[in-house]
Amino acid sequence: MTNNQFPLADEEPIPELDTPELSVPVEMDENSPEFKFQEGRAVAIMELAIPLMLEAGRSVMMGNADAGERVASLIVMLENSHKEPGQGEDGFWLAARDIVYAIFVQQESAVDIARRTEALDKGEGFAWKTLCVMAYLAASLHPHVIPRLAITLHMAVAEFIHRHTSYNPQVYELKLMPWFVWYWYRTFENSKFRFYAPPFVAMDLDDAMKSPPNVRLQRVLRAIAFGVWEPIPERSKHWFVSASPDYTDDPLKSTLPDNLAK
Repeated sequence: MTNNQFPLADEEPIPELDTPELSVPVEMDENSPEFKFQEGRAVAIMELAIPLMLEAGRSVMMGNADAGERVASLIVMLENSHKEPGQGEDGFWLAARDIVYAIFVQQESAVDIARRTEALDKGEGFAWKTLCVMAYLAASLHPHVIPRLAITLHMAVAEFIHRHTSYNPQVYELKLMPWFVWYWYRTFENSKFRFYAPPFVAMDLDDAMKSPPNVRLQRVLRAIAFGVWEPIPERSKHWFVSASPDYTDDPLKSTLPDNLAK
């Protein structure tokens, strides 16, 4: 028990991660061949590779019979992408493949997978940022990741995901955002002992589900973050505020009814 008599098991400190600044825009000529090249890679990761990885992760977590097939298909796709005819191996796609290997085959720790972002070739452009997103999401698929670390990983990349995929409802509203909702409902139901005041977290999650799709992700993540007393990252605070007019830095005020949050 904590001093507040809340049964919380996640009081150990979360490892510090060198979270990349994903929100800084890259100054590139949008009509240049290099921009188009970067954009093509980014779209392939955000709209194809990441949704496939998350669905494979869901199958693994649920113990579905098709889990191995989904993982194998994703690895084959990335393997086929990393070799350009006459150009040798492509480090970008090798890095994407290695992230998938790390979680599904090598089963590295969640922190080690997240820290793969520190070794990425950041160079010019912005496509590398999508690999950071991929690595953080892969880390959250680890079977032993605790909610506080998983929510930290998700909050670090959620705004970037929303900004770069919400224009495409087929990807964001039908694949990515529902996956986050499924992930956190499942995590909460399976590990309520890791949350402060679970009944109020459940209320927040139910309220989040009633919100429009364009703000649902922010509200789900906020409910979980306050449930484990993990602060909203400063760099994403405006994004959360704009989605939740009642936002407050006080974890208790965010979850308690009005008559108790005085």
